[in-house]
Amino acid sequence: MSPPPSPNGKVPARGGYVKVAVLLLVLLITTVIIGGLAFIYLSSPDGESPTIDVTPNKTQRRNRPSAHFQSSDVSPIVGRPIQKGIETTTTPTTTIQTTVSTTTRTTTTSTTGEHAEVVIEEEPTIEVIETTEKIEEKEEEEEEEEEEIVEEKGEIDRCAALPIVRSSCAVVKRLPISHSPTPLNLLHYSLNLTTSYGSHFIGDSEIFIRPSTQTNQIELGATQHLRSLDSVTVFDCTSGEAICSTVQHDPAKEILSISLSSPSSSLLRIIINRFHSISAHSLYSQIPAAFNRQLPSVIGTHFHSDSDAKQLFPIVLGSGVRSPLSLCLFHDDSDMVTSSFPSDRDASASARRAAVDGKRTTCFEKTKPIQQRDFAFLAHQKTESIFFNKTSSAATELEVVFSFAQGFSPSHHEWIHEETQKVLSSVSEWTSFPFPLSRLTLIDAPIPVSHPVSPLGFIVLKSGSLLGNPKVATMRQSLMRQIIGQWIGGVLSSEMCVEDALITYLQWRINDEIAFIANQENTTEKVRQSRPSSLDSKSKRGRPSSSSPSLLCPDRLPSIFHSIESLYGDGIMQRIVRRLFETRPFTHFTLNQLSQVVSEITGDQNAGSYLRDWFTVSSRPLFHGRKIREGMNLTQIAAPKKEVNLWRLPIEFDGRIVEVKPELNQLLPISTAPIDCLVIDPRRKNTAVVAYDVETYQCLIRCSFNALCSLSPSEIDSVISDFGLFFTANLIPVEQRQVANWKIVFSSLQSRGSLTGETKCCIDHSLRIAPSRECAWTVNDICKKIDLSSAILSSV
Repeated sequence: MSPPPSPNGKVPARGGYVKVAVLLLVLLITTVIIGGLAFIYLSSPDGESPTIDVTPNKTQRRNRPSAHFQSSDVSPIVGRPIQKGIETTTTPTTTIQTTVSTTTRTTTTSTTGEHAEVVIEEEPTIEVIETTEKIEEKEEEEEEEEEEIVEEKGEIDRCAALPIVRSSCAVVKRLPISHSPTPLNLLHYSLNLTTSYGSHFIGDSEIFIRPSTQTNQIELGATQHLRSLDSVTVFDCTSGEAICSTVQHDPAKEILSISLSSPSSSLLRIIINRFHSISAHSLYSQIPAAFNRQLPSVIGTHFHSDSDAKQLFPIVLGSGVRSPLSLCLFHDDSDMVTSSFPSDRDASASARRAAVDGKRTTCFEKTKPIQQRDFAFLAHQKTESIFFNKTSSAATELEVVFSFAQGFSPSHHEWIHEETQKVLSSVSEWTSFPFPLSRLTLIDAPIPVSHPVSPLGFIVLKSGSLLGNPKVATMRQSLMRQIIGQWIGGVLSSEMCVEDALITYLQWRINDEIAFIANQENTTEKVRQSRPSSLDSKSKRGRPSSSSPSLLCPDRLPSIFHSIESLYGDGIMQRIVRRLFETRPFTHFTLNQLSQVVSEITGDQNAGSYLRDWFTVSSRPLFHGRKIREGMNLTQIAAPKKEVNLWRLPIEFDGRIVEVKPELNQLLPISTAPIDCLVIDPRRKNTAVVAYDVETYQCLIRCSFNALCSLSPSEIDSVISDFGLFFTANLIPVEQRQVANWKIVFSSLQSRGSLTGETKCCIDHSLRIAPSRECAWTVNDICKKIDLSSAILSSV
């Protein structure tokens, strides 16, 4: 069809349309290219983008007007901006860069007629700032500690190189032994010992100490087993001169007192020459009889604490004393000798004192800072050693010392190697800290019983353990406990009861994972068993605390770590243990320092207070709860024959963790009415023992017959079990108007059949049920002295 005629009667040419179309196309392409170039330039990091400096003031940022977009429209993107909806028009990109951080976040906003890419840097929160400050403070502290260590090492080396020049001295006044001696910082200990398979050792010590304050008296630990302690020289490392002194050894007090002619707080070098150790029972030894010379000869140290070490050499007194050790042994040429660290030929060649005739000198590398109880060695002859893991430089070399004469054969070593490596690997993983030494030595030692503690680098098992049944639980428990003790005690040390509890808890947890000891209850069941059967019960196990030798470590102590894990989530204890090894290897941590780490990891100061009180208060937290409309009235109760201890601790209540304050009475409010019965910590996440009013127990009994009860039967039994502790300790308050209700509760509890022990005997007695033979003594000694039981018996 022909185009329509124009108004002037002419028909337009077809070429005109083509030219117009081409021109429009060229303009469109040019516009697109220019716009694209502008977009690329402005979005490039090299482009000159307008910058707005924003101070890190949170209030200013919050109040800054937002003219072009709402916060609800912002969505993060990665890379190029994404077009939203059907939007086709792109405006130049605006970039806003703040100066409070170097980390940026790119976001896209879309409004009508414009598209803006906004680069907004993250504003650091208060928590991030505080964390950064803590990291910086920690790094500064570590740098300062490293500088101090380097400076002390240089000072010790210079002092050790000083010639021993003794000047003539006037008589120095002998000071009486002090009840509170000046604390000494032990910086280095050098020890030379002439070994003997008998009971007689000869030694030399060089002890580098720094008194905490000016003092003219140094007191060291030395038992009656140490003799000839009068050859003592004291050098002032600052002046390089000897200080005149006099020595007094009091075997009864186990003190070696050194009185100085002038007071000093400088680095001191104390040299004790040619002292003798006679019949120290903290050593184990085996001397073959004349008719059985094929048996091996063995002598080794087995210190349970620093107090044992002072039978063999003088020690620095104090809790948590650690220092590097330089050890040299003078021994028979036929002896094999071992210590925690490898032997050092260079040190042996430069030993300060020549060996006695017929003796050979073996010196060992200077150790890390270790406890004096870990100043250990082993000498043996006519024995054999098997080594494992020599193929890998990163793996721990395992040495098993044995004797063919005692019936040991190569087939016996397989299980001990495999099982030891299994525990080593598990503890390394749990602590995130590899075994600290290149070698671990297992010795079938001539001791009657395997002890729970062995020196760093040694596992000392009782004679015959390597030949016995590898599945015997007691032997495996001793092996596992001593391996864990290489970390807790060897690498990290603390108060003895804290160490003991932490080793026990790690043993439980690791056994849960690898089933090293077969047919053992899990950690939860172990904790349940550690709960008391009576509030007057005594500890069945323990050993003296280093701070208070008269106190024992109760069985209940390890349960605190399970409680913290239960309250604050799985893995929290592993994080705490790893933090300790990360920040404090080869140091002594106090209970307060452990409490601080617990507070930091859990984010709750109450957790640290809870742990600290657990180790310092002699009884469990005891509470009596009474339900009211607003919640639960909680009263802290004193244990029998003790004063009330006001605890601060976290506890589960009303579905959340709440703080119990160190107050005699406290209200725990509830957020919503309970579904059935209101009780505290029904799952026993806390170590506290709680008793309630009679209405609560009536509610629990009704709930136990209801299929919809929110409390499980085991939780109800736990609450009733705690009631039994209060009842038999005569801690349940008696109200005459409630006696009839208590009698109904007792009848219901008796019919449940879940009562045991003293609780069952006394409830039966309260209901006039004839006592069984097992209950006869309990009725006379306990039940007849309970006020609530007497009130029920006297009621009509």
